[in-house]
Amino acid sequence: DGDARAAVTVTFVCAGAADIDLRRVSVVADRVRHAARLVDMPCNELHTDAYVEHVREVCADIGAEEPTVIAGTELRDRGFGGLWGVGKAAEHLPALVHLKYVPEGGGDGSAPVVFLGKGIVYDTGG
Repeated sequence: DGDARAAVTVTFVCAGAADIDLRRVSVVADRVRHAARLVDMPCNELHTDAYVEHVREVCADIGAEEPTVIAGTELRDRGFGGLWGVGKAAEHLPALVHLKYVPEGGGDGSAPVVFLGKGIVYDTGG
């Protein structure tokens, strides 16, 4: 039916279980399952335009800043020639999405946590 979803099981093993915030663990587990669903989506469903829109929805849902999106020929113009060169022939042009989220109490000078990822939705065959 095109909407079949594989079960994703997330297991946490924690020392000092008395100090665990179960709400936070639940949120992390939900986000891991969410990421797994995105990874499993075919490119005709999660192309760059759909991904950008999805990221905007997630940012709004969690109260994060609006993402910065560099897309299409702006990639080329701003020096992202590799991304532009590989994806420029695709039906949905390439995009780079920059997310920034500072949680409540964040920005206190502590080291940031950074996630970096890359999604491939177009293959030149090379």
